[in-house]
Amino acid sequence: MNTVLTLILGISLSATCGFRVFVPFLAVGVFGRTYGWHLGSGLEWTMTGPALLILSIATMVEILGYLIPWVDHALDVISVPSASIAGTLMTHGWIVENVDPAMGWILSAVAGGTAAGGTSTVMAFARGGMTAATGGIANPIFNIIETVFAILMAILSLIAPVLAFLAITLGAFGLYRFAKKLCRRFKPVVLEEVIILEPLK
Repeated sequence: MNTVLTLILGISLSATCGFRVFVPFLAVGVFGRTYGWHLGSGLEWTMTGPALLILSIATMVEILGYLIPWVDHALDVISVPSASIAGTLMTHGWIVENVDPAMGWILSAVAGGTAAGGTSTVMAFARGGMTAATGGIANPIFNIIETVFAILMAILSLIAPVLAFLAITLGAFGLYRFAKKLCRRFKPVVLEEVIILEPLK
């Protein structure tokens, strides 16, 4: 795999970390162990038995956490920095053998970290728009769809990284615009309710 395609693969998986932090690492480990893929030296650890067990547990905890009210908000608060770190590690794991070590970390932080942080920011914003529109009732459904999308994009990234990169980019952009419309439409209503209810406290 050439350097450019490897970088796109790393960025696509990093962007997927913005949806669910642990899903891409678990997907890499499962695919590597199942099909005997040669992973970058920075990701070989994902194929070990203990790592797969820990990643599986962490993935389930994260997925279930987003289905619990208030917990999903707490996860949103830490999602951007945690996704950015995960994205940096993911991209670096793929390109570590192809570039200078110092340049590798810089490129990983700029490309992978930014991709993951950007995706996570868009999803937090979209979840806020959904909360404003439905009072939080639709959040579990939204989070289930987000989880499914994360799994599909992790798999697609490993099979067709360029296609996954385009799908994630277009999907995030479309979701951002949709969430922006929701916030504009429903935020004034929420603020008005707060003003009315505040004197009653």
